[in-house]
Amino acid sequence: MRARHGQSTVEWVGLLALVGLLLFVVVQTFGARLPGAGLAASIAEKLICAAQLASCAESVDSPLVASYGEETAMLVRRFAPELEYEPGSRAVPVDFRSCRSPACGDGRASGPVFRTDAGEPVTAFTHVVRRNGTTYLQYWLYYANSATLRGMPVVGPRGFHLDDWEGVQVRIGPGGQVDARASSHRGYGGGSGPVHWAADVGWAHPSGWKPDGGKVSIAGGSHAGTLLSRPSLLQRLQDGVAGGGRRPYRWTPKSRLRLVPIENLARNCALKQFAITPPWCKKVYAEPEYTGTD
Repeated sequence: MRARHGQSTVEWVGLLALVGLLLFVVVQTFGARLPGAGLAASIAEKLICAAQLASCAESVDSPLVASYGEETAMLVRRFAPELEYEPGSRAVPVDFRSCRSPACGDGRASGPVFRTDAGEPVTAFTHVVRRNGTTYLQYWLYYANSATLRGMPVVGPRGFHLDDWEGVQVRIGPGGQVDARASSHRGYGGGSGPVHWAADVGWAHPSGWKPDGGKVSIAGGSHAGTLLSRPSLLQRLQDGVAGGGRRPYRWTPKSRLRLVPIENLARNCALKQFAITPPWCKKVYAEPEYTGTD
């Protein structure tokens, strides 16, 4: 008899697809309340990938497992945000160790963005904090500069300042409630209206926590973040399984966001290496309920 190693059948592919879809629906429905939800989500993604119902992201999570252990690494990957960029913007978050200039930090102007034009991967630095049964997942985004008020005579063509750190934080409560917030200038407003504007300039300090929708809108120039509303279950299935659904103008899917544990990179705060305070020197880095971004 001829060997049949590596062969598959329609029935086998269909079974993989069915099991993957069922796991995906259960995890998305019950969220972090489900014991082992992170592992289940990972298994579902691998089954769906094996059945070729969705593109398979490159394996980039070994550093996460080495730093956090497998279960926490699964959570860090699962709750990583999808980034949606303001139309007309070009900058994407990169690894400051290899890129600190717009020349290497700008990517394509539309469609999905996985790398910059210079080949730098879109990157988020991660940090995990646990307090009284609550897990905080921090995602820090580095940009070469902040272009707030770009072109204004008092600011100059380089923008408001060199270097820019923005963050997206996810909070998983003891009961499984998942909230998130995104930094916006000097606070966690990230929206429109007087309260949000006051938070942006530091006059008000709301916590900014909202139900996690899995996506954040990135403003062009300043890179301020605004949380987007939670998609429906149908939309999640479309986005996560078939890659369909309506897409933003320019975005980075979380599956293609390179995640780097920042714990291994933290530097001495006394060494001034950035024009603004890096994450590991910010108060919120160690106190995740802090409402400021300094």
